[in-house]
Amino acid sequence: MQKPDVLLTVDARSCSPGMVELAMAMAASSQTQLRALFIEDEDLLDVASLPFSREILFSTAQELPTDFERMQRSLQALAAQFENTLQRSARNAKVSYSYDYVRGRRDDIGLREHQDAVFTILGQTLLRRPGVSAHSRTHKLLLIDDHAEHLEKALQVLLQRFAQDVIEITLVTRQPDPSQRAEALLATSMHDGQKVSITTAGYETLSTLLHEIGHQFDYAIISRHESVQNLQQIIKQLDCPLILVS
Repeated sequence: MQKPDVLLTVDARSCSPGMVELAMAMAASSQTQLRALFIEDEDLLDVASLPFSREILFSTAQELPTDFERMQRSLQALAAQFENTLQRSARNAKVSYSYDYVRGRRDDIGLREHQDAVFTILGQTLLRRPGVSAHSRTHKLLLIDDHAEHLEKALQVLLQRFAQDVIEITLVTRQPDPSQRAEALLATSMHDGQKVSITTAGYETLSTLLHEIGHQFDYAIISRHESVQNLQQIIKQLDCPLILVS
């Protein structure tokens, strides 16, 4: 099979239609195929194997006893729903895709494997920011830039998805003149009349920034040039979907 340019990894917590829509938009914009992976979380299965483990049904909030087999069936049912969503979305977007169900850990599969992908989307549950209405039309984006060739393309896709909304971007960059980099990004990515603001920060402030406001972001675009160890530390401090860009 041709190496994928767009890879989407999700698990039971993040297999939402929104993740599929984002991945399809990225693949359609790049005119390439999408590879989607549903990850059967081995840590979750290990916990389910412990005595007295309980499973809470999202639909009814009912608490039920569980074990390895029951939990695995639940995950497979979620994966089947996710695959159906993929099929419908791919048909509408006219995108070629492949799908696999794999066991492992999301970070290992998304960060250590399949590094040939130009865009890797790590599905995370998008939590509503504290004090923000569910109907808010303001989106906060984090860009961690380290000379990633395709960062502008990822930003273009997100800006296109939210073309009618207010976008607030925080750009963290190693470049000596962050404001110049910000102007260049907006010049190539922003659509006419779009309401976009951008704040810049030096890379040396990244750790403090994530500690103080990491929970505020709706999406993050991160250069693949970061080490796996750095990426793991960044991911731990974010509650939003991430797009890794080569």
